[in-house]
Amino acid sequence: MRCIRFITLLLSILLVPGPHYGQTRSITIDDAVRMALEQNPGLKAAALETSAAEYQKRTSVDIPKTQVMWMSGQFNSNNKDNSITLTQSLPFPTVFSSQSKLGEQRIESSRFREAAARNELIYQLKLVHQTLQYLYARERLLKSQDSLFAELVRTTSLQLSTGEGTLLQKTAAETRYNDVKNQLRQNMSDQLTYNAQLKVLLNSPEDITLSKEPFVPLATTLLQDSSQVADNPQLALQQSLRTVALQEKRVESNRAFPDLTLGYFNQTIIGIQ
Repeated sequence: MRCIRFITLLLSILLVPGPHYGQTRSITIDDAVRMALEQNPGLKAAALETSAAEYQKRTSVDIPKTQVMWMSGQFNSNNKDNSITLTQSLPFPTVFSSQSKLGEQRIESSRFREAAARNELIYQLKLVHQTLQYLYARERLLKSQDSLFAELVRTTSLQLSTGEGTLLQKTAAETRYNDVKNQLRQNMSDQLTYNAQLKVLLNSPEDITLSKEPFVPLATTLLQDSSQVADNPQLALQQSLRTVALQEKRVESNRAFPDLTLGYFNQTIIGIQ
């Protein structure tokens, strides 16, 4: 009976699949963009900054506390009189409107910053994608050259052994062959570097790489439409920051105006006046 249990336990251990180490998941650039927009911590921080700006706008109006003063004692005669005073200090009315407008402009600036962060993230992902596709294409070319130079080394070695070739030919072939080998190793190192950068951009705990596609060089074109420049989030962000700075100056100028004080006073006077 014990033997049967031991055999059953051993089979269950052997049949359970073990963890797979060193596996890298391959995804497309579109999947990478979607994943980055959901998981990138920098983009999440920009969204939280927008939420914080919206909350600060709701709490931007600061009204001082109402002051209450009550006194009791003999003011006019032997009778005990009471006195109560209520006062409320308020900033100049233009302060409220300027602060509200400043809050709206800060929200708009935060949204532009979030859009700029999103554009920068997508740009970095596409740059990594383009570089990796170039490295993949270069790897294929170097591997074909590696095969050719390996055959050339074998041929020159055979020619040298039979007296039909020279040592210089064999050395030159070996030099070119080793150079291609070094370029292959450097290419693999570059791929690891950009894959690590991709992992950081995606904020992924697992190793991810981009699927191999035919390498097509990007064509550089000048922007002909001025509206494309005007709609750029980075330029809009800089303009928004300038507007925020000017509005902050207006708020401080309005705070220099005199405050308004509202009050209520009530006193009892008992006895002969």
